[in-house]
Amino acid sequence: RISHSMLQLTANPSIFIAISGHNTKTCEAYNSSLNIWKSLPDLPAITSNPSCIDYADFIYVFSPEGVFRCDIVNGEEVGWETGDFGIGGRLKKGMGIVSQENKVFLFGGFDIDKMYNDIYLIDFDKNYIEEAKDIVLPNRGFYNSNAIVKSNVIILMDANNCVTEYDSENNMFYYYT
Repeated sequence: RISHSMLQLTANPSIFIAISGHNTKTCEAYNSSLNIWKSLPDLPAITSNPSCIDYADFIYVFSPEGVFRCDIVNGEEVGWETGDFGIGGRLKKGMGIVSQENKVFLFGGFDIDKMYNDIYLIDFDKNYIEEAKDIVLPNRGFYNSNAIVKSNVIILMDANNCVTEYDSENNMFYYYT
């Protein structure tokens, strides 16, 4: 499996989900406490370098091929739903994704010949996404879901192992090479 995404479940940190990747729609769950792999429902489409997050009891996958969600956080394997969420053609491969204070952010990404530095905010309750025009990454990056939140600071690591920190309280970026 290459060009896939990996997600650790917030509700059960011993569960890791491997999602799609190059030439595969398959998804699996790894239980690190039991050292067991389990097959999960396949995605509706092959997604190379997808971005994924668990939010409000769903796993969401974002890619140029679509937005997919599945209620497997609670152990229910009902398959993947396809949605648009008003995103249209704005999704790219390798976008960083993180949630902070009931907001979900999508960062950067790439397509065939370009890297991006835009940021989108997602509101799942309103089924809406908007570009964060007042926040722009200081660099263009391929983050591939490499994003975490620590002490109200969003930390992104790009494909070149450079780190960008975003302090949302002060709307400041810090970039480390």
